[in-house]
Amino acid sequence: MIDGGECCVTSTSFFEFICNKKNGVKELRDLIELFIKHDIKVANVTLEPLPEWFEWDIDSIDDGMLDDLRTFAVNNKIELESKYACAQLTVCVLLGLYFYLDWQLKGDWSVAGIACFMRKCTSLNESLVKNVFVEGYASNDCERCVKRNLESILGEELATGIAVMEAVEQHDGEQDFNIVKWVESTEFNLSFCRAKGLIAHSQSAYDFLRKLASHYKTNHGEDAYRSFLDGVYDIFKGKAQTAELGDCLRRTMKRIVEDGGKYRKNDLLDALILSVIDQVDAVITFDSGFRKIIEGMANENDKYARSVSLIASLEGDSSS
Repeated sequence: MIDGGECCVTSTSFFEFICNKKNGVKELRDLIELFIKHDIKVANVTLEPLPEWFEWDIDSIDDGMLDDLRTFAVNNKIELESKYACAQLTVCVLLGLYFYLDWQLKGDWSVAGIACFMRKCTSLNESLVKNVFVEGYASNDCERCVKRNLESILGEELATGIAVMEAVEQHDGEQDFNIVKWVESTEFNLSFCRAKGLIAHSQSAYDFLRKLASHYKTNHGEDAYRSFLDGVYDIFKGKAQTAELGDCLRRTMKRIVEDGGKYRKNDLLDALILSVIDQVDAVITFDSGFRKIIEGMANENDKYARSVSLIASLEGDSSS
């Protein structure tokens, strides 16, 4: 208890504990015993709820229950996290292609080129992204595995998109040009390799995206650049199921597109945790990245300002 208030752990945080393969039956029993002793409840995150069949009974916890709970948690995480990662990756690819063609064609797109770009809007393979998270949760370092594989997908998608759209522009007006057959040709392979080489000159696919965004800013000016990206971010943010998820998506996209930052799986988990914090609540965390997010929003929302103060006071108590 903190100042007579009720302490809760989110189901998202609880699932993180469950998904950690280092935690076995003994560790789960110890955790639940701690919860019961200190009357700590689990606050259900709407998008990541506990299974209805789970009971807070230490004696009923065995290897079978832990396996079932871990399977439930992992499957839920894969579905949810891959969905949001796919949405973010799709926007990154579209922005990258838009910036690239604006840079190369100076906005002089053909009708066929515009049509090709619009088709690309829905072409990112969701199952491909989902498999990244399946592999990640099967590994010993999910964050690292997901980060590496999503960057690889971003690079492949950008290179493919650049090669295809350049071909569409180059062959504009040619009645017998068939883009489907062209993608299976040697010419496509050469164009794809050239695009991959262009990306390889950057530190990463994310850094390549940042450079393309920088070209757009140079060509159109700071005001147009800011207005365009803020418009894209706001559209993306509006698709989120909670305000906290919307803020997370906007913050993550800004960091990736403008700073060349890599995708961080835990950004979404932080947003899920914040989504259950009411205006009268406060969140306690000693994770440096999570704290930066809360501190960055402290001037906008009382619950975040209250959280910053509470964490500081708890740190002061522990050091005295």
